[in-house]
Amino acid sequence: MSRFLLPYLFLLVFLHNIDAQVFTVSGVVTSEEDNQPLIGANVLEKGTLDKGTTTDVDGSFRLTVSSANAVLIFSYVGYHAQEVPVQGKAQLLVALAPESELMQEVVVTGYRREIRSDVASAITSVKARDIERLVVVGIDQALQGQAPGVSVTQVTGSPGDDIAVRIRGVGTLGNNNPLYVIDGVPTTGGLNMFSLTDIESIEVLKDAAAAAIYGPRAANGVVLITTKRGKAGPPVFSFEAYGGVQEPIRLPQLLNAEEYLTIRNEAITNANLLRSPVNQLPTYDPAILDTLPDNDWLDIMFNPASVQRYSLSARGGAETSSFYISGEYLSQDGIFTGQSFNKYQVRFNGEIGRERFRVGSNMVFSHTDRRVINGSGDGFGQGNELSGVRYALIASPVFPSQYPDGRYINVTSELGDPVLFGDGNANPIVFVENTDWTIKRYRLFGNVFAEWSILENLKVRTTLGGDFPFDREKLFKKRLSAAVYDPLHSTRAGYLTRPWCGTIRLILNAPLEATALRHLRAWKPSKPPITWALRPTTSGAPICCFAISTPASPKNSAT
Repeated sequence: MSRFLLPYLFLLVFLHNIDAQVFTVSGVVTSEEDNQPLIGANVLEKGTLDKGTTTDVDGSFRLTVSSANAVLIFSYVGYHAQEVPVQGKAQLLVALAPESELMQEVVVTGYRREIRSDVASAITSVKARDIERLVVVGIDQALQGQAPGVSVTQVTGSPGDDIAVRIRGVGTLGNNNPLYVIDGVPTTGGLNMFSLTDIESIEVLKDAAAAAIYGPRAANGVVLITTKRGKAGPPVFSFEAYGGVQEPIRLPQLLNAEEYLTIRNEAITNANLLRSPVNQLPTYDPAILDTLPDNDWLDIMFNPASVQRYSLSARGGAETSSFYISGEYLSQDGIFTGQSFNKYQVRFNGEIGRERFRVGSNMVFSHTDRRVINGSGDGFGQGNELSGVRYALIASPVFPSQYPDGRYINVTSELGDPVLFGDGNANPIVFVENTDWTIKRYRLFGNVFAEWSILENLKVRTTLGGDFPFDREKLFKKRLSAAVYDPLHSTRAGYLTRPWCGTIRLILNAPLEATALRHLRAWKPSKPPITWALRPTTSGAPICCFAISTPASPKNSAT
């Protein structure tokens, strides 16, 4: 009898173990903030990919898990994910906490910092983590693809050349460049002289409400840039380096020598139809191709070019002081022969003092050395230089660059056949080698500040800053013919501008509880808030401002 019962007992134990390995759990997922059910919340057993479900319109769910000791992961857009162990419970009630970091993010608006949830104007934030891995030269290039409504385009593509930044399109027939404010100091361009490594955050103010504090200068939008500061703790060193090769792509496909001669003969044949017999032009025998070169001038003038950047920074501080020091070297060669850009920069941001009084500075000195070969223009009109790219595009493929003895041919008219070789166009190689155009820039930029705590929650902060650029430009052009650089031309020029600005601010930095905040929002002064400003004029007058700001908490005080 026992021989027949033993297999059945073994089967019952096996089935019981199988049943013990699965467990069904159900429950409701709600919001911790208002206790409302969350529709479509994800419920997934930890460690699996196929055991999951979503909540229904009542926030309810039902899921079969592998065991009574399983762990469930609850997630929902805009809420913190939460792991809940089942622990043999058949019914669970889960409340998810909303993610408030985005709404509590601090953004810079004008002369103060504000909580994003309290700002109703159009502001886009770009943090250091969003741009630190980009291989770009300037801050303006780093905005490309990072901020909605902001278009970034290269004017010529030459290394070190200006970048066109447009916020919400073109708004005027004149200057469409936005106003840049770096650590409280306004500037209008030359962002390639600053280092991406030093950037802490970038705020793009895109509408009139956000940019109104800057007046008519902000008609095209405002880009607020905040650089890094020191932090309490031991010094932290950071070294960054990269190198690469730039290559021209998708260049126009020019005619080769055989195609060029065919098109030239067709042009002569068509032109002869309108000429008298005595003015007929002969066509060229294809056999002359054996004596002529076959040059692809774009391939000759455009070549791979190197780019490299090295940056070293250190930051640290203590209770009474902090510092941030950085240095950078950048070298970029142009893909068009004869172009290059080199940058050297040193920055120091620091502050020192105690609770009652603090002083500090945000200073940067940079030097750039740029060699220019004009990429656009035809030479007609003041300031419109001849273009090396233009000569490479229109040069005939049968135009030889050198005489048999090795001397360079300056212009096509030296060959005596303008129909075949061109009417006095410069040899692109000779044009580049005989143009010495360098622009050297030196720039001291930044501010110094002092902050005095009058009372526990009341501070006075005064800032004096400026932008002191000096440009030194040399342009030497050798005479190649009566049409190209005639006569011999040499220009040397230096430019020094001294725009500077200062601000005085009274900062109320009191913690506002909910009741006080309601009273503050309901309070309407009989006069507008104190705002005093002297805006810059053509004579370089300073900017002086006095304003009252009320941050929402001590951690987010104006700086």
